[in-house]
Amino acid sequence: MLKLVSLTFLFALAYARPQDVDSNRIVALPQDNFQVTDIGFETIEAKPAPEVVSVDASYAYGVDLAVPASVSQMNCLKTSRYAAVFLRAFTPTGSGAFDTTSVANIRNAYSAGLGIEVYMTPQPLSSLQGYQQLDLLYNGLTNNGITIRSVWIQVTSPANWQKSSTTNVNFINSIVSRAKQYGLTVGIYTNQYDWSQITGNWATLSSDVLL
Repeated sequence: MLKLVSLTFLFALAYARPQDVDSNRIVALPQDNFQVTDIGFETIEAKPAPEVVSVDASYAYGVDLAVPASVSQMNCLKTSRYAAVFLRAFTPTGSGAFDTTSVANIRNAYSAGLGIEVYMTPQPLSSLQGYQQLDLLYNGLTNNGITIRSVWIQVTSPANWQKSSTTNVNFINSIVSRAKQYGLTVGIYTNQYDWSQITGNWATLSSDVLL
């Protein structure tokens, strides 16, 4: 699903960078020309970003992606004036798992010159603790030669979370704490209604966590 979001230029502070560990070269993937429609995913259609009325340079337009996107599709986003992509690297499917789609998406976005942010959609109902899910994301990217400096935690869809806001707060805090152990900048990807329903308006989150 392709969604338009307005974001602060945070990707200038933290980004994911794919690289060949031995030679520090970008790794070209054979599926760069793979068509999304060939495997049954919805077609990604890049439309021009809306005109920016304000001259404030601290804002830009971006999209979030949880489906495969080729280099040509990433280039299309770039030429359509999108500045960054939020790429899902952890899926809540089953007990939650590393989203392997993110590897090619990160490399393709990097090749297109887009700013890159990585996000996870955790699985709060899983037997895996929050920090264990973050481990899967971090190790999945690291094992594919991708270094990240930040991660966003998607806190949306209250029906997919525990009924206890205290349990949810502890779960999120577990992810945040582990991410900080890895030296990552952490952000919360949510909206006011979902945050209220899931966390009971948790207001004591560490001040260095982005929102």
